[in-house]
Amino acid sequence: MRLATFSWVVPMLALVNVANAKPKSSASSPSVCASYVGQNATFADFASVYASLPEFEPMTEFETAAQFEARKSRSAQTGAAIMLKISRADNYDGLMYDAEKQTLRVTDATFGRNNHDYQSLRNKVESKPQSLASDIAFDVATVKTLRETYTAANGFGAAVLVERTIFDTDVVYEAQTKWDSGAFLGQKGFTISQIPLDSASAKNFVEGSSAALLIIPKFKTTGKSVSGPTFRVPIERHYNQKVIVGDIQCGFLLRSNNTVAFAFAAK
Repeated sequence: MRLATFSWVVPMLALVNVANAKPKSSASSPSVCASYVGQNATFADFASVYASLPEFEPMTEFETAAQFEARKSRSAQTGAAIMLKISRADNYDGLMYDAEKQTLRVTDATFGRNNHDYQSLRNKVESKPQSLASDIAFDVATVKTLRETYTAANGFGAAVLVERTIFDTDVVYEAQTKWDSGAFLGQKGFTISQIPLDSASAKNFVEGSSAALLIIPKFKTTGKSVSGPTFRVPIERHYNQKVIVGDIQCGFLLRSNNTVAFAFAAK
């Protein structure tokens, strides 16, 4: 019988309000993103893109922050933007319809944003990683690889059965950010947009819809996120992350035939 002790893990999730922010490049301007509407989406394969990118080495004690940032710029691959389709998690709740207001609410969870801890990524790709920060990061796909249970005990000897699950996760990571900053223009809180739609149209769209991100890949790395158990919530989660680091340009909502229905420009 395996025994373990509990520790508290505090998840981090950004609240965003960037209505007046400007695009970081012309590639992520609203007009450019909107030009994809009505087009058939062509998706890149995450594994193939990941394999083609250069591996990035973390900052060493012999580098200044400026030297590290310069090396990061030199090592980055420059190329065309690619589109990655989001594989929805079982607990997906990114699109929410309000029948009273006749609006479809689009949140950043639509594109794979969640409360995972990306500290290990910050430590690798940021010159000044913050311990209390949020991240512009999206889980493109998550696959469960192991599920097991074990008995754990607290300091008072009370025992509980813990469920531990291990996942392999494909991640797109851009940068660490402040708590009040996020990924998309016009975003308020978790909400990217409120789309006016009647109930029938919304139901038809949501049932067949999917989402995608347009990104410019730079390099690759790996990370690990762990959510530990508590006595009241005896659930342990491990996320082994393959990470494409790059610039996020647009988010797209797609119809069931993979044509782009709605576009949202990144900051």
